[in-house]
Amino acid sequence: MMWWYGGAPGWGWLTAAIGMALSVAVLIVLVVVIIRLAAGGSGRWAAPSQRPPEDLLRERFARGEIDEDEYRQRLAVLEEHGPR
Repeated sequence: MMWWYGGAPGWGWLTAAIGMALSVAVLIVLVVVIIRLAAGGSGRWAAPSQRPPEDLLRERFARGEIDEDEYRQRLAVLEEHGPR
């Protein structure tokens, strides 16, 4: 009895291989989701910064990313438009 139920050879192992691959994929996705939830939602789902833009501008100036003229220009624009 080489082929059960009169089926073609090879379909049984192919179906089992596909089922196993899908099972492993679902397991990996579940592990990743659980790890991300346990980490507190870090990564691209993190909330945007709630700090005032003036603070961010001061930090950029302090790090030397912008010079004094650019700092004053950008600060004037922020003050001109006021809080949103």
